[in-house]
Amino acid sequence: MLRRYKLLFDNINDIILFARYEDGKIIEVNKAAIKAYGYEMEELLKMDIFELCNCEKEELTQLLDVEAERGVLLNLQHKRKDGSEFYVEANVVSVDFENEKLIMTIIRDITERKLAQEKLEHLGTHDILTGLYNRNFFEEKLAFVDKQNIVPTGLIICDVDGLKLINDTIGHKAGDMLLKTAADVLRKCFRGQDIIARIGGDEFAVILPNASIEIVEEAVDRIRKMVENSKFTFEKENIPLSMSIGYAVKNNSFKKIEEVFKEADNNMYREKLFHKRSSYRKVLDSILKMFEIRQPKLQKHLNAVKEILANFAEYLKLSQVRIKNLELLAEFHDIGMIGISDKILDKVDNLNEEEKLEFQKHCEIGYRIAMSSPDLAHLADMILMHHEWWNGQGYPLAVKGEDIPYECRILAIVDAYVQMIDEEGKGLSKEQALKEIRKMAGIQFDPILVEKFLAFMKD
Repeated sequence: MLRRYKLLFDNINDIILFARYEDGKIIEVNKAAIKAYGYEMEELLKMDIFELCNCEKEELTQLLDVEAERGVLLNLQHKRKDGSEFYVEANVVSVDFENEKLIMTIIRDITERKLAQEKLEHLGTHDILTGLYNRNFFEEKLAFVDKQNIVPTGLIICDVDGLKLINDTIGHKAGDMLLKTAADVLRKCFRGQDIIARIGGDEFAVILPNASIEIVEEAVDRIRKMVENSKFTFEKENIPLSMSIGYAVKNNSFKKIEEVFKEADNNMYREKLFHKRSSYRKVLDSILKMFEIRQPKLQKHLNAVKEILANFAEYLKLSQVRIKNLELLAEFHDIGMIGISDKILDKVDNLNEEEKLEFQKHCEIGYRIAMSSPDLAHLADMILMHHEWWNGQGYPLAVKGEDIPYECRILAIVDAYVQMIDEEGKGLSKEQALKEIRKMAGIQFDPILVEKFLAFMKD
């Protein structure tokens, strides 16, 4: 029986330690202890259990004095010989052996379980993408501020400008980089006790306990200065960070925290409206510059279209407003191409059916970009329909005739003409291109506008 117990003692995976009750000196250990702690047997037998435990000796002694006889289960951190630590679950009980009171401890390494639990708890309170607190945790802290009546408490709401534009043009990967950049800026701007959270897709909020209006305004100034100098790099192009910021302070016991939040939120939206145009333009210019580097041929094509279109518009004696819209349409009608892969754009004349459908999405992508940009919103429908045909066989809506915006009908003719002659020596002659335009009158193009374009080109 002794041999069987010895076999069990030495081969069990759990650590077993016997120590004297009076001073904690270790008198027996099993092989699992030697392996776990990294000490030799002789070294362990010269130590006491408190040297292995990352806790206060007095605290553990008091607990054992009260609980050891009936046993106690403890979650502790233990130390290895190399100084590293690991989490353990220790079952401690006092036993009498040969008229001596001993402590028997059975220890299980629960590091993996503990780390998994901590990760789960972290996910429950933090935003996965940015690592900041999430909305649920933020709302819990707001409720705590109200319940404890912490006065003064500041609230700052930050909205990242241009996220939708970036997602729609260069993809969600770039959008995620923008949000991470914003989160990094906010981390650097606040005190340890401040609660920084991502509370929506592009929205962040900060709770500043015991912060006066002066402290809050200083924090806002820090954010603005850091935002001015913050960019993220995507495909070798630096894209600027822009934020709209609003703030408010709970400065008395009667003011509800919900009112403070609403005030800060309204202030943020007021600022967003104030500089929406300039912030979008900065982001849009960066994206266009990046696309110009990716597709220099397309930029050359757009410049040629714009030049002919401006002259044709003058020939048609259009109003200055319409001419300006046509110039913008010439520049931005293919902006949705930003969202199409270079693989497809580089072989645009030899696409299979699947690739054609993918290419045609540039109209819808361009529409979404225009709708999110104050400078282009009035062109959104034109950008969507610039590939519609007079006979209704175009895309994406298959509208026909005069249901197609007038500007789109003008653009369609000029765009096709430039495309036919703009093949770097492989295109049609100008005369051949004009014949093709005439041939497609009433099919692809507005027949009346075709006659006017032919006359314009003759002149």
